[in-house]
Amino acid sequence: MEFRPGVTAVDHAEAGALVRTARDEGAIVYLLSGAADRTTFFEAVRSTFPLDPPLSSSHVWDALEDSLWEGLLQTGHQVQVIVWPDASAFQTAAPNDYATAIQVLTAVSQTLADGEATVGNPVTLSIFVTAHGK
Repeated sequence: MEFRPGVTAVDHAEAGALVRTARDEGAIVYLLSGAADRTTFFEAVRSTFPLDPPLSSSHVWDALEDSLWEGLLQTGHQVQVIVWPDASAFQTAAPNDYATAIQVLTAVSQTLADGEATVGNPVTLSIFVTAHGK
């Protein structure tokens, strides 16, 4: 399977298959779980991903984006996969913050894929979320 940058909605069965495939292909896989609102999303990010610099609050989306981008870039892995298997809980509880979280993840993925932004070391970050309608 070819992983591509960006955010894709999948169902639960697809998410499980994607984790197995990504691991089989040598990609680093992150499972983002427990995010039901803005605060728990930031907590889940802090406990799941390498961040640089570390995040100290749950208030600044731009800081989250910058920290996540740098942290993922510094891992040295060219293909990385995020699976967010319970995204519907956040989408239902806080739709505006959920939309912002998706925008942040999309921006991180796009910027990591940019050879110029990564100084010739682009990273493919594929993000798979389970959401309503899937």
